[in-house]
Amino acid sequence: MAGLMTTADAWIYPGEVTLGRDQRVSIPRRRLPPPSDEVINLAREGNAEARGALLATWVPVVLAWCSRLGGPRVDPDDAAQDVWMVALRRLDQLHRAEIFASWMFGITRRVLAQHRRRVWGRRRSPLDVESMVHEEGSRAGAHRAEIRRKVWEVLVSLPLKQRETLVLMDLEGWSTREVAEMTGVPSGTVASRLRLARQRFERTARARGLAQLLEAEQ
Repeated sequence: MAGLMTTADAWIYPGEVTLGRDQRVSIPRRRLPPPSDEVINLAREGNAEARGALLATWVPVVLAWCSRLGGPRVDPDDAAQDVWMVALRRLDQLHRAEIFASWMFGITRRVLAQHRRRVWGRRRSPLDVESMVHEEGSRAGAHRAEIRRKVWEVLVSLPLKQRETLVLMDLEGWSTREVAEMTGVPSGTVASRLRLARQRFERTARARGLAQLLEAEQ
């Protein structure tokens, strides 16, 4: 099942996305090591170079979280920017660099919850099929854009806690222990959520004919 999820991820999110109006950033395919204590200390003191290095490395990670976990009504770009506003304002509360990822994920979770409440009445998908069709410019492009939309819809159909676990472990490579720390639950709960998420993703993908489409595109 993890193989099908990895195949799906290429459709959920391409290697680059737009941040703000025209800045393109690369989405890391695997987890990142935590920043050094020196970088965190300097960033906490307001050092522009340290803050810039922190942002350059971790903005794509936060943007990927917001896109994969936000839901159909949340603008991932807006949410990611709000996450960083909160994080930079609260850096003095981070006392150990090694827990940076867990700390950032906790902020991301809370910001996304706020965005979901704020935009509850708005219908929007971060996968803009019309623009993708325009970019690819063909009947094949329309077909591929439709696959992307279906993959994303299957992913967001998962219960949020299962989706978090699936994204963090199967798409980003965090360990069971790390995800347990990030989400605040025992390792056994993480393993159970991952198993259920994989089963539900595959079941839903096959029920909608999506698994066959993904396998045919490989």
